[in-house]
Amino acid sequence: MNHSPIVGRTTPGIGPSTWQSSAYGDSPKSTASVVYRLYTETRDNLADIIARYFPGATLTHGSGIWTDDANGKLVFERSTVVEIVATRDDLQRIANLAGDIKHVNAQTCVLVTWSDVARLDV
Repeated sequence: MNHSPIVGRTTPGIGPSTWQSSAYGDSPKSTASVVYRLYTETRDNLADIIARYFPGATLTHGSGIWTDDANGKLVFERSTVVEIVATRDDLQRIANLAGDIKHVNAQTCVLVTWSDVARLDV
């Protein structure tokens, strides 16, 4: 039996109820943003390099594959997708970050993609 005082209740402004302006202001604050993704090799120094440019990011680890042009074989490597939510004005900083990662980690390339997104800080 769960004796938690919040079981069966919702937090004001969250859950099945409507937005409660008395608790959180007139309306949710939504702004236009850009989500940038940098595709790179997994290295221990990524957080330190990112921190030079942005106060936060999400790192998603996985496996990357690419074809080695020298012998035509598939190469597997540990990879990381660095995701940063910022603004269009931050594209130059993103490019500088990608260049820094590429240089410091002696990579051939760091792929950068971006998409416009709506952002809601709850």
